[in-house]
Amino acid sequence: MIVPDQIVRTKRKTLAITVDSFGRLIVRAPIKCTEERINAFLQSKASWIEKYKNRARQSGVALPCGSVEGFSFPWLGGEYTVRTSGVSRVAVNQSTGEIKVPNEPFEKQCEKIRAKLKKEIKPYLEERVAYFSALMGVSVRSITVTQTKSRWGSCTAKNAVRFTFRLGYMPISVIDYVIVHELAHVSEKNHGKKFWAIVAKNCPDYQRKRAHLKSHGGYAELF
Repeated sequence: MIVPDQIVRTKRKTLAITVDSFGRLIVRAPIKCTEERINAFLQSKASWIEKYKNRARQSGVALPCGSVEGFSFPWLGGEYTVRTSGVSRVAVNQSTGEIKVPNEPFEKQCEKIRAKLKKEIKPYLEERVAYFSALMGVSVRSITVTQTKSRWGSCTAKNAVRFTFRLGYMPISVIDYVIVHELAHVSEKNHGKKFWAIVAKNCPDYQRKRAHLKSHGGYAELF
């Protein structure tokens, strides 16, 4: 029997399933849809579900489940391992790659880790934006770091750029691609040929970087 990780009931008329980047099976069903109908639908999609669960397992992405102790994740080209200790606030030991968090409830620990990572990545992004801005001959109005999970970066009509702190989970070269992508929007506010020509000039293998973002989208869910 296939057991879904989550069932979301809405006013929709049909059943739909997705397997996210962590391999979690999510069912979207009509409000009055019976468990029998859902189970039958899942059985009929068994091969599809297994295919995408295998793909998620191969990506190597994982989520901390109820405890952050010992959880490791990539960060700005390196790796951090979380350790719970008696510290009063989150502390990072760069030499050991450990990020120590207070002995508090799981959600509180995640909240504090988010705040720490958000603070850490801002000067790095500011430095890289300055570098690529000079290289590309553009300037931005401001740089903001957010916590959004829906997009890696954005550029407003007034040339203010925003990046989610979660971008730090990506390889350095992929972070650079996202920066180049958003800075290209300073000149081109669309995704037309001129836009992609600017991206290609400053990040020749951008297609590989885009593919990496797509296949590792699950990292946007960390913390």
